[in-house]
Amino acid sequence: IIGSLSLTIAFTSRASLKLHSKTVGLLHSIGAEDQYIARQFQLDACWLTLRGTIPGSLAAGLAYWATGFYMASLESSMLPSFAMNSNHFLLLLVMPVACTLVSWGSARLSVLQQLHHRL
Repeated sequence: IIGSLSLTIAFTSRASLKLHSKTVGLLHSIGAEDQYIARQFQLDACWLTLRGTIPGSLAAGLAYWATGFYMASLESSMLPSFAMNSNHFLLLLVMPVACTLVSWGSARLSVLQQLHHRL
């Protein structure tokens, strides 16, 4: 999952950089550094990732809780327990942050690499 997230963000950042190549060229001509340009793409990738992972984590938590509630109502000793505990909540809270950090690094590396090859 982390690898596919990294590749998706890298390809999206590269496509966005090519789409905005004239603006990036203009920023370079007035003195903007590569770090500044990469930071703008990083912020965009982070916001997009947060907009996707927060609702996704909420939906996953709700689905897991509903499955656990239903499994508990069956009262069968052969079925596994899907009861939510503190570790599950912790993972659901950490997931958006971890995915955002991965997208931040992936966007930075891909944009800086493209800017370096462009010069």
